[in-house]
Amino acid sequence: MKVDAMLDKTICAMSSVFIGSSGSTFTDDILRLRKDWGSASLCDEYLCQGELPNYVADDE
Repeated sequence: MKVDAMLDKTICAMSSVFIGSSGSTFTDDILRLRKDWGSASLCDEYLCQGELPNYVADDE
């Protein structure tokens, strides 16, 4: 599973544009990699910017 996550991060970090989730450590890692690797774009942004993430699903 860790290999899959690292592969996903690498693919996202090498993309021409990345749109991530605010409050996500996965997104933060990708944005850090993009900056370090020089692949960051002015078009990189957060989806639903300004909204707090809801990690807990309602009981059904």
